[in-house]
Amino acid sequence: MPFLVKIRDRIGRHFLKKELSKMMHTPSMVSIAGARKVVIIFNSDNSANVELARKYYDYLSALGKKVSAIGYINAKDPSVNMTWWPGINYITRKELNWYFEPEKKIIDNFVGSGYDLLIDLNIAETTPLLFVTAMTPANCKVGKYTEQFLMLYDVMIETAPDKTLKYFLRNVDKYMENIDKGQKTPDPTQPLK
Repeated sequence: MPFLVKIRDRIGRHFLKKELSKMMHTPSMVSIAGARKVVIIFNSDNSANVELARKYYDYLSALGKKVSAIGYINAKDPSVNMTWWPGINYITRKELNWYFEPEKKIIDNFVGSGYDLLIDLNIAETTPLLFVTAMTPANCKVGKYTEQFLMLYDVMIETAPDKTLKYFLRNVDKYMENIDKGQKTPDPTQPLK
């Protein structure tokens, strides 16, 4: 990441933390089975991640959930990335301010009413998607464990840097299934059986 981009990103994360400290959110544990409206937030940086997000969207839809999705495209020409999953809401570089916060009107158009469950597939911790997660009203927010943004999620899943989105999704299913069954959640540092 170029030096100036790192500075802009650091400033964006600072502003995001300030916004999070002002937000009032009363978390409630919502399982996948108990959720009616679900939103998926994903990074559209490569076709493999988009395909996984799309399959997860289809999986939740097949369970009878009303599912929405929004992706972020960090490419000079976003048209190629948009062909990977047409018809889905995307945020592009052009819709960000100097420190990578998406324009308020973009968020407001997408967010609309609240969701029961927000699943953030942003395992790369891309700043624009962290802003989207913070601004989207949801009873329960699930995402990757990050020490820097403990206030952002209600359920955090620890994922090693070398793990893939597919691994993360398997863990999301496992943990959220255990919430539904009232079971003790497994230790995230242990491999799934």
